[in-house]
Amino acid sequence: MKKLKNIFVSTTFAEDNSKISNVLSICKNENISNIELGSNHIYEKNFKKIIRQYDFRFIVHNYFPVPKKSFVVNIASLNKRIRNLSLQHVRKAINFCHETNSKLYTVHPGFVVDPTIAGRSKKNYDFVWKNKNSNTNYKLAFKNMLSSLKKIVNFAKSQGVKVAIETEGSFKKKNLLLMQKPNEYKELFKYFKPNDLGINLNIGH
Repeated sequence: MKKLKNIFVSTTFAEDNSKISNVLSICKNENISNIELGSNHIYEKNFKKIIRQYDFRFIVHNYFPVPKKSFVVNIASLNKRIRNLSLQHVRKAINFCHETNSKLYTVHPGFVVDPTIAGRSKKNYDFVWKNKNSNTNYKLAFKNMLSSLKKIVNFAKSQGVKVAIETEGSFKKKNLLLMQKPNEYKELFKYFKPNDLGINLNIGH
């Protein structure tokens, strides 16, 4: 494959629960050197050592490096423990970017209601929710997201890492997600400058 400077291939092309070490080996064999480290891999002991074996350009997405104990990252969670755990994960990911010279980290904006698990069946590749009472939670979740993003942006600046927020979208679960509507972005950028927080526009959403 011809090397293209600004085109990155996500490692999520690989099967779920694949090893990033195996996926990067495939990329090397295919002459793919611009890599987005995705979120569908299993935990491995030393991600930094694995990544440093390759002279690639990396960007990092949401759930990478994969934590040893799996959970659903939700920086907007109404549950303080989950929100703090999510922020800890994001800080570790930003540190990882700094230490591996990865220039960009993208994060999900979070959910109005916490999912219980990530769906991976043929019928459902979305998250799974049990509590769907989202009508009274939206404003507080949005407020929590803004608060978390301020901490994330400030920390990323201190590490010299750029951050972006990914767009969400769901026809059937629209009441459970944030950042699906234009007015939400108008509100978001009252608090952030475009140079401080970018947008990861996922057209699949």
